[in-house]
Amino acid sequence: MNKTTYYLTCLFFLCSGFSNIAKSAVDHHLIKRTHDDGISFPYTAPKNQINYLKKVDPQYLPYMQAQSEMINAWQDDRFGVFIHWDHSSQVPVSMSWGRKGARPHHSSDGKVTKGVPELEYNDLAKTFNPKNFNARKWMDIIESAGAKYVVFTAKHHAGFSMWDTKVSDFNIMNTPYGKDVTKELVAEAHKRGIKFHFYYSQPDWYEKLYRDAKNKDEFNRNFLFPQIRELLTQYGKIDGMWFDGLGKGIDTWYGPELITMMRKLQPHLIVNHRWGNPSWRFGDYDGPERKIGRFQINRPWETCTIIGGGWGWMGDKPPMAFNDTIDLISITASRGGNLLLNTGPTALGEINPTHAQRFFEMGQWLKVNGESIYGTRGGPYIDGPWGGSTRKGNIIYLHLYGDVGSELSLPDLPIKVTSATLLAGGKVEVSQVNKKLTLTLAKQVTTGTVVKLEVSADVSHLPVIATIKNSVSLTASAKSSSDKSPKFSASAMVSGSATNFSEGINIRDSWSPNHIDKKPWIELNLHGKQAIDYLSIGSQSYGKLITEGLGFIVMLKIDGQWQQVYQTEQLKITNGIAFEKTYQATDIRIEFNSGKQLNVNEIIAYSAL
Repeated sequence: MNKTTYYLTCLFFLCSGFSNIAKSAVDHHLIKRTHDDGISFPYTAPKNQINYLKKVDPQYLPYMQAQSEMINAWQDDRFGVFIHWDHSSQVPVSMSWGRKGARPHHSSDGKVTKGVPELEYNDLAKTFNPKNFNARKWMDIIESAGAKYVVFTAKHHAGFSMWDTKVSDFNIMNTPYGKDVTKELVAEAHKRGIKFHFYYSQPDWYEKLYRDAKNKDEFNRNFLFPQIRELLTQYGKIDGMWFDGLGKGIDTWYGPELITMMRKLQPHLIVNHRWGNPSWRFGDYDGPERKIGRFQINRPWETCTIIGGGWGWMGDKPPMAFNDTIDLISITASRGGNLLLNTGPTALGEINPTHAQRFFEMGQWLKVNGESIYGTRGGPYIDGPWGGSTRKGNIIYLHLYGDVGSELSLPDLPIKVTSATLLAGGKVEVSQVNKKLTLTLAKQVTTGTVVKLEVSADVSHLPVIATIKNSVSLTASAKSSSDKSPKFSASAMVSGSATNFSEGINIRDSWSPNHIDKKPWIELNLHGKQAIDYLSIGSQSYGKLITEGLGFIVMLKIDGQWQQVYQTEQLKITNGIAFEKTYQATDIRIEFNSGKQLNVNEIIAYSAL
């Protein structure tokens, strides 16, 4: 192979998120594509990435993306636990961000007015003594959750290292505890076959070499590279590196050279997208934070979010509701992604017992339903308010996380369904007539209901099937009983919902009522009669609690009259509603029985295909 052919081949596979599927020769018109709809193969990288790769020294190109079998194995895992922990766990503040002090080379530097003063924050290292830390107990919790990998914070932005590093004195060995917790955690994970990844912040607000903008080369050569080398040589096999570069460009960290060094030390590493500008989408997978990514099966992705509290220990905050954790893992898998769910241990080295219990409950659900998560890929049905689907071999799993009643109709599959059952036990009647796949359920759908469809052929490469039309409410206008502020106004429900796209997700603002509003409501005017079959309502970011007993009713204006069409006693993080029939309505009104902790980030109406 000559140099030109080698270069083009590397470039092609780097721009293809699924190189195991896209095995054809270089197709130049595909490389030039800029649109990425999440489902077209091969995946086409942004122009910024493609143009950058043209200038990269060819010796680095083979290392810029993980081997396809490693990415596939990581996707098979589907579920991991994130652990944010360091000396700052002694105070109930957000890790690094709760520190009042310098944030070198960050947009907020010099603007921080709240938090633990910098010197006081740093001095917490002098009293950090997690005497109750027990790696075995931690891994018991992770294993009980059904998680297949763990991501541990080796170093966060504030610069404290959680391992025996010789590069900086600001580390756990120089605390009253004085032991390498990283060594114990990795060893315990290896015993159980749990994959181990490091979180590592390239920015270091403590290190003087980083503070000095003139010392980028010295920082990289004498600090960043040596620390990464330690992590990848002192603890045996490491399966991944989870960088957090705070949006800085790839050349800030000598990216091609860094990733080459890493993969020469650990050839099987997978690396997230934050070792370069996230919008350029380098790395082996995308990483939406605190939001579930869209349906995307042509490039791997992972949602990272919190089970409760924040990133790091912020007091003994309770976890999100069990129903929400199951919806979260089901939706993420249905859309083609992995879930990385975080907890922040205490200063004594203990994982919050309520978090541990919720992880255990997730594991119990996975014991019954795990075959619909592990080793699957998203589709063939694109998810909707009714739920979503995963697939592997000759099986399609329908995750019914929406309220669908006793019957659900979807566009028919191009192959025959040979059997249908509920994974948790129970029969399902299936008919395939009039281009519809109709399921009749013998019992009421509950959180985590999964229908297992065995079909007559392998479904791995079936084309995706849409189940809903475009939203009928995107051009609506909105009003409410009250708005918390201009930033949290009703207009957030209808403005920019399909256009503000970043890192595999649609970014939207949210609506909250004024705190004195006891019976808040919000209305969407559709500017004419629209057919409505489904309604999706999203509430709050993952990890924040929703008030128990915060219920709502849905009203539709039909022929000029308001008609109640749905009621529930508990708002969830994700609320999908499949109406029993098609309604022709001009307005949607949602009435809540309380405004306490109410924050709505999505109200979208759809019609069925």
